[in-house]
Amino acid sequence: MDWLPFSKPFWGIDIGASSVKVVRLSRTRQGVKLLDIGIKELPPEQDFRQENIASALEELIKEKKRPKAVINFSGPAPLIRYLTLPAMPKEELAEAVKWEAKKLVSIPMEEMILDFIIAGGRQERDTKRYDLILVVAEKSTLREQWAMMQRAGLEIVAIDVNPLSLMNTVRLSYGKELSGNFIYIDIGAVKTDMTILKDGVLRFTRRIEVGGEQITRRLQQEMNLSFEEAEKLKREKGLGAEEAAQTVIKSEMDRFIVEIQRSIDYYRAQFREGVFKKMVLMGGGALLPGFSDYFGSYFEADMEIDDPLAEIVGTESAGAIRAIAPRFSSGIGLALRSH
Repeated sequence: MDWLPFSKPFWGIDIGASSVKVVRLSRTRQGVKLLDIGIKELPPEQDFRQENIASALEELIKEKKRPKAVINFSGPAPLIRYLTLPAMPKEELAEAVKWEAKKLVSIPMEEMILDFIIAGGRQERDTKRYDLILVVAEKSTLREQWAMMQRAGLEIVAIDVNPLSLMNTVRLSYGKELSGNFIYIDIGAVKTDMTILKDGVLRFTRRIEVGGEQITRRLQQEMNLSFEEAEKLKREKGLGAEEAAQTVIKSEMDRFIVEIQRSIDYYRAQFREGVFKKMVLMGGGALLPGFSDYFGSYFEADMEIDDPLAEIVGTESAGAIRAIAPRFSSGIGLALRSH
């Protein structure tokens, strides 16, 4: 996908279970430039309380006019599928995609929002085919989220799904490394999104309902700690903690690794694929001390923790945020989206 110049930079807003992240970028002759970046932690057990999110946005976005923003879809996991269909006029293609979606979704289509992008095209013998990415999400959840952001004083340009916004970040940072199979894994507080690209085209994505907060909860329970103490132990010590805490952390990480392995095995069987060249870890979970080395020991692919600011100019203004850059992989992807 070619990126067009922004008519006016808008905000990428990533609302997670544990924090709100905001990013604003511009495109210059020197490259993509960082204008604004910020994070506000949310209290535990807040369950997306609107007043906390609105307060965080008010603190992070200092703009007098109604800010334009792209936000991430934060409801139940949307359906994201890779499809191939014969090339046809746009109107016919839309109907064909809708027909394919009906085979995948059990609830009525009138209760869903359906969208798709043409990710590429290829010739198969005498037929030209399109590579498509289909996205289906619940209409009611989208409307609620849209209304909440408007009440917070934002003008919403678009709502994006996490695997696709992260793909913008991947293309910026790893554009020359996307031949073959490329995996990126975004580890959040309560869920993980794993996505596989083949030659730069999204082929497979899965949401795993496991995240960093499960480790905190287990530490809290097993070590008789408060949530805040357990979170501090996890973030500061990680796998360098004392043996008892380390055992708890490893047991949760092993569950996570098994789910990733199952997903990769399914992809290999479904698409008859073999070698994986690169695996990139994103999100706050990737920052747990010792996590990437332990995780990487189970996989043969080259392992890397994402630095979404590496190819962006003007990052000297980011300050201490540079140390937690992987938490901004999604927000940067949202801010990169062109209208």
